[in-house]
Amino acid sequence: MWRYSYFLWLFTVCGLWGTQAQNQEPSLLDQIANHQQQWFRYTAANQAEANAKIDRLKESIEGQLQAQQVKTEIQQHSLRNVMESLKAEIKPKIEKMIKDIEDLKNAIVDQKSFNSSLQRVPPSNLFENIGSRYFYIEKHDTVTWFVAFNKCRRFGGYLATINDEEELQAITKRTTEDSYWFDFNSLAEKGKFFSTRTGERPPFTKWRENYSHTTDDGCVVAFKLEMYAIDCRLKHFFICQSDQ
Repeated sequence: MWRYSYFLWLFTVCGLWGTQAQNQEPSLLDQIANHQQQWFRYTAANQAEANAKIDRLKESIEGQLQAQQVKTEIQQHSLRNVMESLKAEIKPKIEKMIKDIEDLKNAIVDQKSFNSSLQRVPPSNLFENIGSRYFYIEKHDTVTWFVAFNKCRRFGGYLATINDEEELQAITKRTTEDSYWFDFNSLAEKGKFFSTRTGERPPFTKWRENYSHTTDDGCVVAFKLEMYAIDCRLKHFFICQSDQ
C-alpha cells in the first residue's frame, strides 16, 4: 500500500513539474536566439527589396541613357544635314561675292594708269547737255557694269547717278527702248545701294512698283523710267555723267 502511494506521489510531482516547465517563460538565451532569427529574416527581406529597387533603378537609368543616345545621334545626323545644306547654299554666294569684288577691283583702276596708257576723249565731243548737267548715252555697244564703269572713266566722267524724277525723264527721252547701267550698286552690302563715286546713298531711285531689289544681284539698270537690280555681269547700254 505504501508503495502504491509513493508512485502516485511521484507521478503527481512529475506532472506538476512538467506543467510548470511548460508554463515557464523562455530563457534569455532563447529570447536572444529568437530575436536574432527575426532580425535575420527582416534584414534578408529588406535586402531583397533594396536589391530589387536597385535593379529596377539600373534598368530605368540604362533605358534613359539608351534613349538619350538615340536622340543625340538623331540630332547629330540632323545637324550634319543642316550644315551640308548651308554649305551648299552659302558656297556659291561666297564665290559670287569674291568674283564681284575682284571685278570691282579690276574696274577701279588708278587714274594715273589711264592717263599714261589711254587718250581721253574730250568731253565736249561725247557729252551732251541734258537739263542742268552733261551726260553721255551709249547706244551702240552693250557691256557689263564693270566695263561700263571703266569706259565712263576713260571718257573723263563716271557712271551716271540721277538727281530727281525730272532729270530721269529728260534722259529717258534721249534713250532707245533698252536698259542702261547706272552708277550705284549693292556689291558692298546686299540690299543697300551706294554710289561708287561718292560712297553714299544715291540721291534718287525709282524702283519698279512691287519689285524687290534686295536680291543677290547688285548693279542697277533703268528701263522705261523704272530701275532694277540685276547681275552686274549681264550686258546693257550705259549712261555716263561729266563733272564739266
